[in-house]
Amino acid sequence: MDMGFDAILPLAVALLVVGGLLYVVGFFLGKKPKALNKAAYREKWQAIQALADKGGDALPMAVLRADSLLDQALRDKGIPGKTMGERMKHAQKRWSNANSVWAAHKLRNRIAHETTVQLAPQMVQSALASFYRGLQDLGAV
Repeated sequence: MDMGFDAILPLAVALLVVGGLLYVVGFFLGKKPKALNKAAYREKWQAIQALADKGGDALPMAVLRADSLLDQALRDKGIPGKTMGERMKHAQKRWSNANSVWAAHKLRNRIAHETTVQLAPQMVQSALASFYRGLQDLGAV
């Protein structure tokens, strides 16, 4: 069965149109920023702040939880990366002060990996303020 050019052309055009539509729809669906549940994030943040308000041995845990909450927001927002560091690199242009968010994350890493980290309450409050600002910039709180 020999199909002439006149028979193949409408089929080729139809395939191109359908493919183009699928591409455009996929592009727009894939690029929508995900809305985060602000109420849930605020509730978790209040628990972190209450932990920090206890002071003493609760301070390191407050930093660890704040860092974890920021990582959850990055993942929920659809920021790519296998590790939190990779996700932070992809998100740093979204933050009003990326350096302070990185510094807070580095404090978290010190707490997690060093056994003799001394934390002053001001240091923890500064890190928590940076984590909170990062959450705000992502639209989580």
